[in-house]
Amino acid sequence: MQEVRKPRRGRVSEQCITRRGLRICQKGDQVKTLTDNRWDVVS
Repeated sequence: MQEVRKPRRGRVSEQCITRRGLRICQKGDQVKTLTDNRWDVVS
């Protein structure tokens, strides 16, 4: 599994957060639906 590095300074960009979310979703087994608007996400 590839480690996601934290930024050295400042805030994480929205683009960085989006890329990380897409990588989590692409794994296929990381997101479990709990209800219509709640999920359990391994991150």
